[in-house]
Amino acid sequence: MNRLRIVRKNKGFSPDQVVEHFKSIEDIKISTRASLHRMESGVRNVTLKQLEAFSDLYGVSVGELVTDDFDAQINTGLLEEVVSYALQRCQDSKVDEKSLAKVISITYARCQEKNEDERSAKIKEKVDDMLVCTL
Repeated sequence: MNRLRIVRKNKGFSPDQVVEHFKSIEDIKISTRASLHRMESGVRNVTLKQLEAFSDLYGVSVGELVTDDFDAQINTGLLEEVVSYALQRCQDSKVDEKSLAKVISITYARCQEKNEDERSAKIKEKVDDMLVCTL
């Protein structure tokens, strides 16, 4: 879990600061520099609760703690295109936020594999199909 160490250093925390922060939190069980080192080096497994605690302390998502290339996994151009089209299509309708979020996430997932030429048509098709179902 070398990513824990990278994020800790990038956020300016020393090992002592992290241990001191977690000492008083019973469920987290990080009470020594050695236990933190074992987690950061991958010798000791990190629980979801511990990942959430690190996430809160460092001000990052859990995904950023466990994935080396978290930002590279998100195709921001595609996401912007999907969101833009979905919002445009929903402008005059009463689609609730939860349904819209679902439409966007499913469309994004289904269009990631498409090339530039197929992508726009696929976005329109998927968003339109799903919006018909939610209206």
